[in-house]
Amino acid sequence: SYAGLYPGGDHNPYGNTWDVVSGNSHNCDSFTDPVYGCVGQHTLADNRRRLGWLPAARVYTAGPGQHSVTLEQTAQPGAAGYLEVVVPVDGSEQHYYTIEARRRTGYDTKLPGNALIIHETSDAFNMLLVDPSRWVWGDGQSAMWQPGEAFASADGKILIRVDAATASGFVVTVFNGGVQPRTMTLSPTDDAMIREAAPNSNFGSTADLRVQPGPPRAWAALRFDNAQVPPGVRRILLRLRAISGTAVSPGHAYTIPLPPADNGCWQSSDWTETRLKWTGLIALNCPNYSTFYGSLGAPGWNGEWVEWDLTAFAAKDGLTKILIMQSSALMAYSSKQGANPPQLVIDYLVPAAPTPTTFTPTNDAYVSSAQKAAVFNKPKLQVKDAAADFNSYLKFNVAGLSGAVRSATLRLWVLDPGPDGGAVYAVSPFYKGTTTQWLETALKWNNAPLMSGAPLGRLGAVALGRWVEVDVTAAVLAALAGDGRVSLAIPGNDSDVVAFSSKEGAHAPQLVVVTE
Repeated sequence: SYAGLYPGGDHNPYGNTWDVVSGNSHNCDSFTDPVYGCVGQHTLADNRRRLGWLPAARVYTAGPGQHSVTLEQTAQPGAAGYLEVVVPVDGSEQHYYTIEARRRTGYDTKLPGNALIIHETSDAFNMLLVDPSRWVWGDGQSAMWQPGEAFASADGKILIRVDAATASGFVVTVFNGGVQPRTMTLSPTDDAMIREAAPNSNFGSTADLRVQPGPPRAWAALRFDNAQVPPGVRRILLRLRAISGTAVSPGHAYTIPLPPADNGCWQSSDWTETRLKWTGLIALNCPNYSTFYGSLGAPGWNGEWVEWDLTAFAAKDGLTKILIMQSSALMAYSSKQGANPPQLVIDYLVPAAPTPTTFTPTNDAYVSSAQKAAVFNKPKLQVKDAAADFNSYLKFNVAGLSGAVRSATLRLWVLDPGPDGGAVYAVSPFYKGTTTQWLETALKWNNAPLMSGAPLGRLGAVALGRWVEVDVTAAVLAALAGDGRVSLAIPGNDSDVVAFSSKEGAHAPQLVVVTE
């Protein structure tokens, strides 16, 4: 199975340290047998599912909507809990994401760490490790998704959020649809140019950032606050405003990870724009600590914004040290002291805000056992069980919703209070024994739909002049599977008279449907 991506999009089938097929020679010091040598880790959850090693009941399919799932570790799992989440892309059985919890236990002892792991699978590229750094030749740590982090699909449709760690797994929330794009722009906390011609001088207060191929060379250094980067990042663009020069290559972007303090290659590991000098930034003399992330390659022109795609920085701490260098000609960009400060433009996804839609009844009425042929289309809905039974009926036409239904609530305004407002049932939208829709103008005791089964919920004690609510989500979901007509009934309570406002009254009943 393919493991991940090189920078630039080339597949690397042997760099996945989370799969025994792709990379079983990593971290051998953690798990070595005296006879057999390096012991391989387990294979991926989706391989196990395809081989029939995972019971169907322990695989959760996250279709459209929001799903909160507790995942059990796939090595030495407990007897209960899901072992894999499958997230179909646009309902496809061939293109989907998989989520699994991996922890250092059993044959997984040699893993890079305890984490949630995500793969994307399709016919085009088999299983692809979702690694935000786009580099999987290392020890696999950059593919570890931890609590507080969130993965956003490039198409902006799927958000996978890691909520918490458990003793043997993780809690994850999947938004398959129901997400919204957001954009934020960050300014650098520090920026400065460094010049080989003046190695001991600081240029952090100047209004420009020069990039010059040399000799002598000039580079631009920037850093941003990682804590401000939100989870669910889709894209990060670094934008610099050119204030002079024209270059076919406006400069490449590098990130300089912090090396060990004793290697003598870094003299300004915690640099600020007021202290940084050419002599303090010599990490490129230590190639193991300099990582090239590329540039967009577009020409840079005076007066225009030049952009670099730094999306790979979203996962880790590359944003703290960015170096623009190796331009084809002298370019000068505005610094944060200039007229057009550098920008870090971040596109990310957030769960869509719940959208409530309120429906009023198309029909509502009550019926009486004492007057079985009478029609009661009045400003109130009455329920009572004493000398006579009064049952109330409501019908709503649910249509025009956008997004998956999260909840549905029936709200009633109390005209006559009591210790028991009764129970709410889902009933047929037809007259009893027919396929004709019941109407408030002809509903009677003799033809009213029958009530049976368990109620959707109970109203409990009801107070005068207040709204009371009950969850009727199940009835709405069932109705949406058909024509969208939601038919509800409230039978008489034990003894006391209770009445609610009808749609002819001052406070019409409400059906509030929340979608995402």
